[in-house]
Amino acid sequence: MQIVLFMRSNISFNNAPSVYVKRIAEGLVMNGVDVAVFCYTKDYSWNSVVINGVKYQSSTFGIARSKNAAYRKLKYYYAQNVLLIKWLRRTLLKTENKAVIDVTKANLSSVKVMLATKLLNTDYYWNLGEHPYTEPKTVAKRLSVFLLAKLSTGLMCNTSSLAKFINHRNCIIQPPTIDYSECQYDISEVANPLFTIGYCGTLTTEKDGLIILLDSIAALDISIRERVRLVIIGDSAKGDKGLSYFVEMAKSKGVSNTLFTGKIPNEKVLPMLRECDLLILTRPDNFQNRYGFPSKLPEYLATGKPVLITAVSDIPMYLADKKNAYLLNTCDVLEISDCIKHIMHHREEANQVGKNGLQVARNVFSNKIQGMKLLDFMTKTGTLERDCT
Repeated sequence: MQIVLFMRSNISFNNAPSVYVKRIAEGLVMNGVDVAVFCYTKDYSWNSVVINGVKYQSSTFGIARSKNAAYRKLKYYYAQNVLLIKWLRRTLLKTENKAVIDVTKANLSSVKVMLATKLLNTDYYWNLGEHPYTEPKTVAKRLSVFLLAKLSTGLMCNTSSLAKFINHRNCIIQPPTIDYSECQYDISEVANPLFTIGYCGTLTTEKDGLIILLDSIAALDISIRERVRLVIIGDSAKGDKGLSYFVEMAKSKGVSNTLFTGKIPNEKVLPMLRECDLLILTRPDNFQNRYGFPSKLPEYLATGKPVLITAVSDIPMYLADKKNAYLLNTCDVLEISDCIKHIMHHREEANQVGKNGLQVARNVFSNKIQGMKLLDFMTKTGTLERDCT
């Protein structure tokens, strides 16, 4: 059984798109699938590599980078078109039991891959992690969305709202996942001198509600605030305010006991989150968040620490308030502040909520579980056949 995935990222595994695809791919490998991932990248330093049983292919195909800009551009497009199709044909013709999953954004490159896949008599699945019109509605974008929605064998959507928007006959709701191995840790008690609150994500003024979090900490009584330490993991987004902007904002709001780590290697994120007493994600209810799903939530839950999160998008489908997380229906600063105080004063309850959240990570968000669910969907909607031996 051969499945090919396409992603628009290098194999750094230090950004959300590459980690998302890595976890899908490894989840499929754990279910007995031969997986290859094609990476759209401008990194000329590598050709192909195998990591954790997954074969990764660079779109540059290891061609030496030319010093001549025009020649370099010509070779780049040759690799991304001619060599790509040859590689796809060579990979897919190894077996009759095959499928393609495209995790790139809707564009004409995706349409090209879909048409090539169809010509090779292979099922094509479009994986949709966010609303396609978070980007400008150009003619090419509209055409790409229309063709992918109409001609795909099936759709894999992060949320039910995305599934309703596309309205495809074959659709599965598949949220972001967490590595199976990361869910197997025993919960360790951490004796922090200060109550430590963790936040992880790209620092923006809108998407993940970092400013709301800072305001909520600032709203705490000063006697409580002095007992709180805030750890913010991540760097600012391109085109948004720089990291120094958020550092100065925290100081101006009186949230001075804050550690901004900047961007750190992905393998160090979970160990740092496990050192916290509470993890928070205060996403506002806006267009992007309504159709998306926080990729950090499975990681938060996998730590076994209590999670405070706003009930945006499909989050209430997986979590229940004070059972396996603390859910708030609004981003009201005072409500968030009151919830933080409640958690600080009810540590035994919070610890149990964290343990229950870990079970959700193991039973729902594990990439091994989601990989099995994905294979079941593909065998029901396409020509892929499960190996029952």
